[in-house]
Amino acid sequence: MNFSLRLIRLFLGAMFICCLSSTQSASAQMMRKMNFSIDPTYEYTFQELMIEGGEGYKLFTKIYLPEGKGPWPVVMTRTPYAYGENKGDNVSLGQEYAKRGLGYVVQYCRGKGGSEGFYRPK
Repeated sequence: MNFSLRLIRLFLGAMFICCLSSTQSASAQMMRKMNFSIDPTYEYTFQELMIEGGEGYKLFTKIYLPEGKGPWPVVMTRTPYAYGENKGDNVSLGQEYAKRGLGYVVQYCRGKGGSEGFYRPK
């Protein structure tokens, strides 16, 4: 793997980790402090779905999309972390992405956050 591809993967991994917040309130505080360069111009829609994953188990998935005609670029996350009533899905982050024209999808690993099956980390 060449150096620039490894650097991009490292950067994306660091961004993913930084975007995960342990609680909804911490995520909301982070959103208030962030200075987005794109103003919110879209209303958004929200859906909760059970989507079939590997081995026939259904995975709990939350989807935030801008209203209007797509297609939309999408940020996809999968997490084993579930906290309180909001299940750690960064509600504010999903709303802010969707308000700026990006879809946001969070899916919980098998056995976590409302997904079926048993969680077995590898």
